[in-house]
Amino acid sequence: MILSFKPRGTKIRINNNLLYIQEVGYFQSIVRYFCKSKKNDLQFLYMPIKISSIHFLKNTYNGINGIDKIFELAIKGLENLTETYKSDQIICHMLKSYTHIIQCCLNGKEFNDYEDNYANLYYEGDLMQN
Repeated sequence: MILSFKPRGTKIRINNNLLYIQEVGYFQSIVRYFCKSKKNDLQFLYMPIKISSIHFLKNTYNGINGIDKIFELAIKGLENLTETYKSDQIICHMLKSYTHIIQCCLNGKEFNDYEDNYANLYYEGDLMQN
């Protein structure tokens, strides 16, 4: 959610189950180097996003004023991260799948953990041509 208010290029660092926001600046890369932060650490967001989306949007708290707005801001934050990592297709795909989970829960739809939003492209051969 907070990432939706931060400038593009802001990254997050996950260490000991804590999430740190690293804004764009001279020291971002230095801090990330010394803390051994990697963009692949974004994989650790999967379960918190999945559990919170199901719990707060689909089950227990559905209908509480403003809870959906928090998740809409989370989507904007994920979009900012996607823009930050736009040169890495795997990270972008992972972030888009997180967005898909939240959007499904916001719309009251079921989602499949293994659903691939781009499966139709594989079958049409579009990705193979690029």
